Amino acid sequence: MPHLSYHAARHSAKLENVTAVYKTATSLVARLPPPWERSRRGRPPKLSSREYLAVCVVYVCLDLTYREVEGFAPAFLDETIDHSNVGKVLKRLRPSYVKLVLGLLRKRLKGSVEIDFYFVDSTGISTPRLKTRVKALKKVREHEFYKLHVLVGYSSGASALVVLAARVTKSNVVDGSQLAYLLRGLEGEASAFLAIPPTTGNATSNSP
Repeated sequence: MPHLSYHAARHSAKLENVTAVYKTATSLVARLPPPWERSRRGRPPKLSSREYLAVCVVYVCLDLTYREVEGFAPAFLDETIDHSNVGKVLKRLRPSYVKLVLGLLRKRLKGSVEIDFYFVDSTGISTPRLKTRVKALKKVREHEFYKLHVLVGYSSGASALVVLAARVTKSNVVDGSQLAYLLRGLEGEASAFLAIPPTTGNATSNSP
């Protein structure tokens, strides 16, 4: 259950201002070549390829559903957009292009959000996928289980947690083995880094 002040802090941080996220995404993609060239055949699309890409950034950043993007569209596009188009655009985008856009967005966010400290953590993830394993000499069906490892920065100014890196592994992977991957490419001015030493498992250590 979230803390009592969680929703008030999240609202005051304006992290879910769809229009602001869309404008930021639009300014980013304007500096890049279009993700695809417009076809000369058929009816002209309602939005340009850059605008569709900015819509996808909104979808990813705010963790919306396709239907929610369709509902929010008049607020930041001044027109409607069919929810199915969002899924079609996501499938059309090249992974390398999306990675470039997200990298630019990360730099923009780092410039506007000051991180006080970083911490790493992991949690188990139960999936609906079933797998068969032998237990007590019997075959049983169990839900497949994974582990999510994250590197997160806390910003008191924005009252927000910023996920800087994440990785999904098998459930039996040791947390400490993923630290080097999570820290790859990290450049921060935070005052502390918090982690649980793998030797004790119940203490917290601070290092600059």
